Amino acid sequence: MRLCIIGNSHIAALKGGWEAGVKAEFPGIRPTFFGARGGGLTRLMVRGGILTSDDAKIRSDLAFTSGGQMGIDPGLFDAFLVYGLCRNVNLLVRNYGAGYSRQVLEAALLDYWAATSLIGVIRKLREITTLPIHAGASPLEAALGEAGAATTNHVRFLDASNRQVFALLDAELIGQPVETIVNGDATALAFASGSTRLAVGAGNDLVPHEAGETRHMNADFGARWLRSFLTGLSPG
Repeated sequence: MRLCIIGNSHIAALKGGWEAGVKAEFPGIRPTFFGARGGGLTRLMVRGGILTSDDAKIRSDLAFTSGGQMGIDPGLFDAFLVYGLCRNVNLLVRNYGAGYSRQVLEAALLDYWAATSLIGVIRKLREITTLPIHAGASPLEAALGEAGAATTNHVRFLDASNRQVFALLDAELIGQPVETIVNGDATALAFASGSTRLAVGAGNDLVPHEAGETRHMNADFGARWLRSFLTGLSPG
């Protein structure tokens, strides 16, 4: 399977996990990563049936992360994963344990996703392909906590997001592996240790994030996320 993975700096964890061993476990998967740091992918546009950008820096980032492709041609792939490109997912998960009414929860969810680059990129992809699109939210912010705590609110968040938002785009939101979650709404702090910046051909490629970084995860997290996702994706 030719898998296109599109995302912001959070795909550094997935790339690291792939190279660290997941690659050997899934010989039938051929991923190509397309990434840009920060909000760079908001400058993607559809042109001539591909996703590209008028911004030379974004085209350079795409080429560096993909191994030479300055645009995303859907004809070269069998499926897509759009990853990251949103923030503060913890807060949305917590809403489902706060006693809000169904109407409030739905309004907050719709407002949140409508403002994310994740949905923006999926919409642009849908202009040029009918192939399967999967999505992965940015990781829950890391914290100390108890592994195995109830993840009911996370499941409710995923179910509502898929039903009310992603299904309308013929896409699917994938949750992060349960074993990475603590307190029901955070990522175990160990997975934030040793995270690095996405390599885009810059002087600080793969430089570790500063101490105390809790939003970006390491290659161990990326490996677990990919392994869980690919196990469900691959036949057999």
